[in-house]
Amino acid sequence: MKTVNEILAHIDGLIRESRLSEVESYMNSELENARSEKAYDVAITLLNEMCGFFRDTGKMSKAIDCCLESEKLMDDMAIGKTKERAAAYINTANVYRAEGSLDKSYEYFEKAHEILEICGDDQLYSSYYNNLSLLHQNADRFEASVECLKQALYIADQKLGDEIRVAISRTNLASSLLQLKRADEAREYLEPAIK
Repeated sequence: MKTVNEILAHIDGLIRESRLSEVESYMNSELENARSEKAYDVAITLLNEMCGFFRDTGKMSKAIDCCLESEKLMDDMAIGKTKERAAAYINTANVYRAEGSLDKSYEYFEKAHEILEICGDDQLYSSYYNNLSLLHQNADRFEASVECLKQALYIADQKLGDEIRVAISRTNLASSLLQLKRADEAREYLEPAIK
């Protein structure tokens, strides 16, 4: 059986080469292999990848099915309050946000936050705040979105030193500020992001 890294590298290659029609069948095939080999850790990783892929390609019911199967596998494996579970909850929250089920999305973000308070991972915290801010934007809660993005920006800049995450947070922050008619403040965040 292939390793998780080999599978993910192949998926990335297919996407880079714009061979999207092959991605779903490849992931399904590798998921079946993981199930038959009882390689449940590989299956969970694949299900989370599939969740994001289906969300990004607008196949929401398939994305939700993958999220729920991943959650059930983690329950079966007694994977408790870990970074892996928090990441899966963030994925699930994003699917529900994209599907328009905002209350369900908030519910999963709350579950992720409870775990992050225990295991505290800066990359996941940054992702959590960035993605939660998008949910607030969808719900027209732009002040809440701004607060989340300031947290994400602080983590990305001060703790991770990740220029790409900093640029993403600044751009999203400028977007929320524009919705609040705070154009001058938005410009202060957007200009460094462009650089």
